[in-house]
Amino acid sequence: HFARGAVVKKTKLTEEFGMYSFLEKFPSAIPLFLVSEAGELSVFTQESKPQSGPGQTLISIVETEASAQTPKTPSVGLDY
Repeated sequence: HFARGAVVKKTKLTEEFGMYSFLEKFPSAIPLFLVSEAGELSVFTQESKPQSGPGQTLISIVETEASAQTPKTPSVGLDY
């Protein structure tokens, strides 16, 4: 992903822009971590998908427009 120009992105989740909105906007994103308002870190794995909510910060790998145009291999099978 990074070789093609993907970046690590920090996104504050809100009532209006939650996890589903994020994944609609960035369908190939790979969520890595959720940081609570208290600073607690939760890690996304195939077995563990932390519950997201307003006020949390999502850290993820997101393709840039340039990287999205490069042929890619399938990403990790995370199902939300």
